[in-house]
Amino acid sequence: MRLRMRRRAGFTLIEVVLALSVLLIVGQFLFQGQRDLMSRGKKTMPAIEWYLMLHELENPAHHFKVGRISPGGTVELFADQKTYLLKYDGRQIKLVDVHTKSGYIYLMAHVKKYAVTANQQMTIVTDRGQTFKARLLLPKQVPA
Repeated sequence: MRLRMRRRAGFTLIEVVLALSVLLIVGQFLFQGQRDLMSRGKKTMPAIEWYLMLHELENPAHHFKVGRISPGGTVELFADQKTYLLKYDGRQIKLVDVHTKSGYIYLMAHVKKYAVTANQQMTIVTDRGQTFKARLLLPKQVPA
């Protein structure tokens, strides 16, 4: 007596394993791409931060005037009866309000080296090794 195998509708075990493997590989690529897209917006570009910082400092609406420039690169800025300090704290450049002692704005992050000369030449080196140089176009404060 001969046994006959009947054909049944469905998939074999090999086909199921192969389909799941392909699905996992494609899913991994899609998930990785989504994660990259989500994190890309959070990364800052040093060139953009640099130009935004210069724009903020040289904006005519602020009326900044340069006072003293310390050897460490701290710049004293005056505007409308207020004094601000442009400071470097080892990683970031920030603009600090001297009167409130609590108000500050971060202007640029991921800074490795920072220097400002007496003629307002600003040089910044980022963590990635990019170097930015510019001369601040700000008037000097006339001593009273």
